[in-house]
Amino acid sequence: MTGCSAVGCKSRPEKNVRLFRFPSDKSRRKLWEVKLSRLNWKPTNNSRLCEVHFENDQFERLRTDRKLRRDAIPTLFSHRPVPKHRKPPKRRINNDEQKFRCPERSLSDHTYWLPLSKQPAISTQKKTMDSKPCTLITKEDLKIAYDVVQQSFLCVRTPTIHHCQQAFGIEATIDLHLKLESSQTTGSFKVRGLANQLANLPQAVSKGECHVITMSAGNYGKALSYAANKLGIPVTVVMPETAPDNRAILMRGYGSKVERVDVSELQSKVDELVAEKGMHFCHPFDDLHLIAGHGSLGLEILEDLPSPDIVLVCCGGGGLLAGTAAAIKLHCKSCRVYGVEPETACAMYQSREKGVAVTDHNCHSIAAGLSPPYAGKICFAHITKFVDEMLLVTDSEIISAVKHLYNAGLKVEPSGAAAFAALMHHRVPDVSGKKVVVVITGGNVSPAELVDIFEL
Repeated sequence: MTGCSAVGCKSRPEKNVRLFRFPSDKSRRKLWEVKLSRLNWKPTNNSRLCEVHFENDQFERLRTDRKLRRDAIPTLFSHRPVPKHRKPPKRRINNDEQKFRCPERSLSDHTYWLPLSKQPAISTQKKTMDSKPCTLITKEDLKIAYDVVQQSFLCVRTPTIHHCQQAFGIEATIDLHLKLESSQTTGSFKVRGLANQLANLPQAVSKGECHVITMSAGNYGKALSYAANKLGIPVTVVMPETAPDNRAILMRGYGSKVERVDVSELQSKVDELVAEKGMHFCHPFDDLHLIAGHGSLGLEILEDLPSPDIVLVCCGGGGLLAGTAAAIKLHCKSCRVYGVEPETACAMYQSREKGVAVTDHNCHSIAAGLSPPYAGKICFAHITKFVDEMLLVTDSEIISAVKHLYNAGLKVEPSGAAAFAALMHHRVPDVSGKKVVVVITGGNVSPAELVDIFEL
């Protein structure tokens, strides 16, 4: 391979940087990414190539030292099928081509590094993924966060309505259970993760030396503003212009400063204020403490219903889905967990398709809380591990679910009704005879908004 196949490339890689070509097969690529996760690597703008950084002469030592190779972290192995009627040919290590093979693998498995002379230049554009692997929360993390949430002044234990399929017009063959996070403090699940975030704030924030900033379309900003007002912490909330005005009015009522920007500029505005004013960024979804806090929802579900068959959770940036799925799968592996997104704002669905957390500045939906401009990288790692499948619903299906729940006696915002919409419109496979838990994530919808929804 010659020349430069990456977009925007300007310079050749350094000697301690090697490029590796991925195969086109998605399942094998995902397996190799896991094997490579403990090395320092980054993707390039060419989706078939990854950039691996070796320290000093690490590559040469791995290539030449047999014992060191045996103890080394496994790297990518490309597979070249060998016909069954003959043995695989033995390959000689070619110093010029910078190859090595691991003696613990079969002869048909090799690592094919592009020769230094033929390595394309590395793109200078911003990479789409961090080189460091994401840490996953554990049972111990979940237990600690659960205790924090249960003792926090911010949170209450929300009710679960059992065996309510008839009351909510769902097929009689489904055993339906609704977890009502719409009755949580501030009207949504957000305070769960926030309680654990606040318990792990830097001392500079606790001492009043540093202000807090976040970005939110409504519910997280409302929860943070409420908590900060009680704790005396100054807060700035960066909101998308598409978010309802009444959310901004409410946050200002709690004493928070609100700035409105285009949805594509949310992160850049936060980064700008953090750099200029030294603020502490509380991420609204892509944070380990927050994800662990949201895991308390999954543990409460298992306490109320010890062995559910299916759990449906809506997904925006992915924090609630990541924490809930981790809590359930770590304690009840047989349960299926599905995430639900709007068709027009499905960053996590696209991320699972492409194998990397993606950015989508064109996302839009009636469910503003499920329309962040990107999927969280930490959330994506958890969802890849613990979620069985991502399901998509249309805005019209979400609207019909809001109307249906309202007529049944529940006031639910569009973002909070997405998971119910997936069940109501038959998006969930194999539900007959199953115990199904649907999480109603929020009820922050004004009378004026409900009127607009019923007119659609």
